[in-house]
Amino acid sequence: MLEKVAESADILFLDFPGGFGKESVLAIHASTSVLAVMKLDVDSLKASLPVPRIAERLKAKFVGVVVNQKMNGEVKVDEVEMLIGNVIGEIPYDDAVKKSATTGAPIIFSSPASKVSRILNEIAEALSVWLGSFKGDRREIVARSKLFKALCP
Repeated sequence: MLEKVAESADILFLDFPGGFGKESVLAIHASTSVLAVMKLDVDSLKASLPVPRIAERLKAKFVGVVVNQKMNGEVKVDEVEMLIGNVIGEIPYDDAVKKSATTGAPIIFSSPASKVSRILNEIAEALSVWLGSFKGDRREIVARSKLFKALCP
């Protein structure tokens, strides 16, 4: 299924658990760009520390870090930037995300005015500009993409 979706998508995001198992290394090896997503805790920091180095070794560009479920954590954002790389977005913790996951409706559609939705759109815009892939209204392109249709029939 993944190969079929990848053939019809310009950009494909894969989400793997923290740490580096075989699947994570294979995914990075097959990628041209890598983005680390982490929480502000010591375990997430430890798991994310090797991402830039492994990406470089496997000839993938390290894009940066997105902080997920941001709360007052054990680790500060400036520490993440110093140790891992540029933080391109900070997604706050919000119970609406859990509700969205339970219902199966993406948060940007179920709660489009929420802070989380606004920040996710900002991150998507920053990534699309960085990748130079899209022109015009990026949200319209994403909503109409073959990838979206394949994953959300």
